[in-house]
Amino acid sequence: MSTSPEKAASISSSEDKVKFDNEKPASAESLQEEEFDQEFVRRTIRKVDFRLLPILGSIYAFSLCSLIDRNNLSNARVSGADTEIGLAVGNHYSLATLVFFIPYIILEIPSNIIFRRVGASWYLGTIGLLWGVINIAMGFVKTWNQMAALRGLLGILEAGFFPACVWLISCWYKRAEVQVRLATFYLISVVAGAFSSILAYGLSTIKAGHLSGWRWILIVEGIITCALSLLGYLLIVDFPDKNTFLTKEETELIKARVERDRADGEYDPLTLQKCLKYAMDLKLWSFALCYLCTTT
Repeated sequence: MSTSPEKAASISSSEDKVKFDNEKPASAESLQEEEFDQEFVRRTIRKVDFRLLPILGSIYAFSLCSLIDRNNLSNARVSGADTEIGLAVGNHYSLATLVFFIPYIILEIPSNIIFRRVGASWYLGTIGLLWGVINIAMGFVKTWNQMAALRGLLGILEAGFFPACVWLISCWYKRAEVQVRLATFYLISVVAGAFSSILAYGLSTIKAGHLSGWRWILIVEGIITCALSLLGYLLIVDFPDKNTFLTKEETELIKARVERDRADGEYDPLTLQKCLKYAMDLKLWSFALCYLCTTT
């Protein structure tokens, strides 16, 4: 049976398909996802999933997440801090809660500028380590003013973590894939956060030294924060163009997929003009206000 020229060309093309075409320039603009074997594509995406999502989700859940550390103030309050440092007086508790969110909202965009320059593992790991140290310090405060001041520092640090995680995750996937990954990242934190009150209760029963139970909630969870953040220095991956855990072919695949999907595979330098443009977007500030109203 004879084969048409078109069918013969199609068969030849299928047989010649390889993971990476060495004759073409290795750039996101020149590559297409179809030039990679589909099993190679799936294997690379799984590799990224397992290196990127678990560590970010775990650190966000146990050390930087609003679901645990941010709730420490309420857990500490019901465990004795209310009367010991004066949180029950007037609006002291509300002020100590509110002061967290002010720098958290204002500094999100500036923090992401620093994030790209410093690198993911150093930036997020350092934020987590400082967060843990401050959390430990909160276990030794004497007045509600000191607690509020430390809470403000926590807000500064948290402003750099969640937006950076969202940005980092979105840089690795196509638009149709990002939402599942973000949901997975946040689900890890939600599941862990669901047990935060149980953990706090257990820690509040510690009887050691002259420290009250509520102080041990802050101290022990701060220590856990520091430990996870030190692990983050080793495990958190960087942006695709700066990563070191993928091979050259795998890196070019990731960049090619993102470039074809949204023309965003190459790093676009951030300028002052762009920053001002985004800062003037009223939708951003309205969302921040809504978030502040629903969490305080």
